[in-house]
Amino acid sequence: MKTKRNIIRIIHLIGAAAIGTFVYSPYGDLEAFKMAMQIVVIPVLSLSGLWLWKPQWFSFKKGVQVVALALLVQGVQAQEVAPKTCLSGGTGSFYVGDKTLETSGFDFFLPEAATSLEPGLFQLGGDGYFFINRLLIGGGGHYSKGAELVHDGNNYQVQGGGGYFSIGYGVWKQPGFILFPYANIGVEAISLDKELDQDIAFDPNQFTAMNYGVASPTLDLGIGTDWFPLKKGWKVGLKVGYQFALNAAPDWYHTSGNRIEDPQLPDVGLSGFYLRLSVGGGYLK
Repeated sequence: MKTKRNIIRIIHLIGAAAIGTFVYSPYGDLEAFKMAMQIVVIPVLSLSGLWLWKPQWFSFKKGVQVVALALLVQGVQAQEVAPKTCLSGGTGSFYVGDKTLETSGFDFFLPEAATSLEPGLFQLGGDGYFFINRLLIGGGGHYSKGAELVHDGNNYQVQGGGGYFSIGYGVWKQPGFILFPYANIGVEAISLDKELDQDIAFDPNQFTAMNYGVASPTLDLGIGTDWFPLKKGWKVGLKVGYQFALNAAPDWYHTSGNRIEDPQLPDVGLSGFYLRLSVGGGYLK
């Protein structure tokens, strides 16, 4: 019973942070955020709060009331059967992934005759973490590559990157397998880079390359799994999450590092869903 209550208290802390962000930040107007609050956060907090008040109304062994709690319940059941031991160890890995990102705002900097840029980002990065009991602490970073376009002798490329600090909790541990919800706090930057695609004559004072970029502090909420086929050594992992850009209308910057002052500049949001597949090594015990 105590273990269940501790897990639900952690859920309430994460939910409180999500509600605070929804109420006091500009991101309350995002449709994806509203949907997440209505479908996931509010129902989970309501049902878990009801369980804390009237636990006899719920049966964890016969099922759960919402799909979002299914994996959590399995973790509780595993803890009830297994000895109450501490979790220690750590891992490091490389990952590849994909992030949903609407890049049409960068079309503002393209010639009128150019075609629109394709949405989405490919990500390549690395991360690592270690456990103190069941508390996960770690961090990572990645390079992001988006749409590429060649037009009128110039190459246009959407790219960027980010870094983050991670904190999470191991809710389900089986031999060689662990499941953990997590939150990442970091910074993300994306830019449209313009470079000459061929050798041409140009004025010595003319820029041969430039970029227009935006950056914002970010908050990720997601769930991850790691599987150790040999119980230690190499491992494979999967993470699914949503990244919130905490600056709803980030400032635009030019190659020189100066802010671009133009009231017609587009609002490019850096928020989006992502999926990451990792390969690395480590151990848990």
